[in-house]
Amino acid sequence: MKNISLILIGTLLVICSCSLEKSNKYLVLNPTGKKLSFELDSITSNLSTGLQYVNEGEPYLVNANWSTNSLQIYSFKTKKLKKNIYFPYEGPNGIDNLFGFHVKNLKEIYLFPQLIPQIIVADTSGKVNKRIDYVVPGGHRNAFIHNIYFQSPPIISDNSILVKTHLEGNLREITQKDIDNKYILYNISLNDGQVSLTGPKYPSDYMPNGMKHFESSSTKGKSKYVFSFFGDHRVFYIDKLGEELKSKIVKSKYLDDVLPNFPLEGERLDTQKYLLTTSHYESIIYDHYRNIYYRFAYPTLNVNSEQKLSDLRFASNEFVIMVLDENLNIITERYFEGGTYLPNNIFITEEGLYISINHPRSKWNEENKMSFELLSLTNNKIQENTK
Repeated sequence: MKNISLILIGTLLVICSCSLEKSNKYLVLNPTGKKLSFELDSITSNLSTGLQYVNEGEPYLVNANWSTNSLQIYSFKTKKLKKNIYFPYEGPNGIDNLFGFHVKNLKEIYLFPQLIPQIIVADTSGKVNKRIDYVVPGGHRNAFIHNIYFQSPPIISDNSILVKTHLEGNLREITQKDIDNKYILYNISLNDGQVSLTGPKYPSDYMPNGMKHFESSSTKGKSKYVFSFFGDHRVFYIDKLGEELKSKIVKSKYLDDVLPNFPLEGERLDTQKYLLTTSHYESIIYDHYRNIYYRFAYPTLNVNSEQKLSDLRFASNEFVIMVLDENLNIITERYFEGGTYLPNNIFITEEGLYISINHPRSKWNEENKMSFELLSLTNNKIQENTK
């Protein structure tokens, strides 16, 4: 009877697995045509430097405005600015150049200056309730929290916060030897600022044949911590802190088979071309509403002029969004032509993934509005059968 039970359980697992594969087989990521626009004042750009969706009984979109050193809270109901949280540069409520932020809730907002090893906790009144100073571990840099660039939101648990860090040194000169035994994240106590290197460390084989940009994006899923690097088709993960990285090949079919290294010799323009126009990956983002991941990929571009390279820093051309299931299998991926969307200006809601349509060449771009379109996973098989 025991063997029969095991066989039945095994059969059910196979059936469930096959059903899951079949259910994912026809899923595609489609623009829905549903647009969402927020009215802006004359000093707020429609190209955001940081976004976060917050729903506390009422949905809000929080926007970082670097030019005014402020956070803006927009209401989904009115599509207008509900509150502008301005932080002076000095004084008891001052912040020396707001960089990244994370809203735990509207009474507890974590702020990260770019150059100072300090975490600031404020509320929506603009009052600073706590400052946490910490000492940066040797060989590493301050917490690097950026809400649109290689997104890696901090992870708050109990009385500590897990943050992304960078490495000391010139990015063109950092080798595999330099990243060996260095950490992607470290933990900061919210009580006394003590730092602990809880890991994980960089992959030991990230640069087997030359130097690559070592930038990473990280996120916490339902059951694992997940990492994506600029120059690697693999996605890395750990189940708990303290473990060594495990990996899985998650290659976009739109990227080159072999991702390039830094050019051996070159000027500033060559570095920009490498960072902006060669096949690479950027943010990986967890969608907790659907228990899936979005991985953003960028195919090789043929761009040579300095002006066009400069434009790419603010408005990408072609890009790809890969959708992965909870086990990091590819569900689907979609290629987007340039000129409509800004893939760094995104946020996730109960409905799906919203992406900015404020690309400078977009027909929907309006300077006085921050506008988005909803992307949604849909079943093409069902759509075909209903035609």
